[in-house]
Amino acid sequence: MTILSTRKMICDKISQEFDTIIQPVEAAKASIKSQINQAKSKLSLMTFSPPDEIDSAVTDLTNDVAGIIPNPNTEDIDEMLDFISSCNFLDGHEILSNPISLLKGGVSSAISEASGFVSDLVDLLPEFDAGQILANIFSKFSGAGAGLPDFLDITAAMQAADKIINCIAGRCGSSFVARVASMTETLDDLYDELNIISDPIDPNWGKFDIDKLYDDVSLSVSEKLQMNKVMDSIEDSQETITDSISNTVDATKSAARSVEGLF
Repeated sequence: MTILSTRKMICDKISQEFDTIIQPVEAAKASIKSQINQAKSKLSLMTFSPPDEIDSAVTDLTNDVAGIIPNPNTEDIDEMLDFISSCNFLDGHEILSNPISLLKGGVSSAISEASGFVSDLVDLLPEFDAGQILANIFSKFSGAGAGLPDFLDITAAMQAADKIINCIAGRCGSSFVARVASMTETLDDLYDELNIISDPIDPNWGKFDIDKLYDDVSLSVSEKLQMNKVMDSIEDSQETITDSISNTVDATKSAARSVEGLF
């Protein structure tokens, strides 16, 4: 195999990788655009709540989430192990009899319950209505919810696709000029339609451009700060769940090393 044919093989392969990486983003585009338009509509018509009401709601959300997550302490771990051993279903289950699998499997249900807490606030404060929509968009960019059915990491996908274009443009020669143009057009459309930061030099490259969305609906500085506080509380609730379960998994592994046959 010559150097040139080897190069073409590599170029063909990474060209195919571009399609593989971008296809899920393309598939999600219509849904995300709809959510962007919903968020813009709600924000542009919103009468903002008093700041103290937002602060109170954020505190309530934090406390509610703290009440549904496991703690990496001996008491919680012993309770889980006792539950497994005393439950005929769990004790005989091929996967869920393993406490690590049981904990990891609880991430989606805990996040779903936390979403219910946010939904309760939606009925009280309009900021949480728009915030819930924006949080759903953000989750597709950050890779939040790994392992869930609708998991998607648009930021990583866009960055990888951009790098593929650079590789092909720089190394694959004139026979790939049309392909580079086609890939570039695809990526540019996604950057524009999904409100994505497109500058590779920007530290937020590939992320959802929330500031542009706020500017599009003419939010004031104080209104932006209020929405950011709501957004942070929603994102923090999900991170608290995943971090707590991860820490409890680690603690369970440590506590169970001496127990033969537990894993």
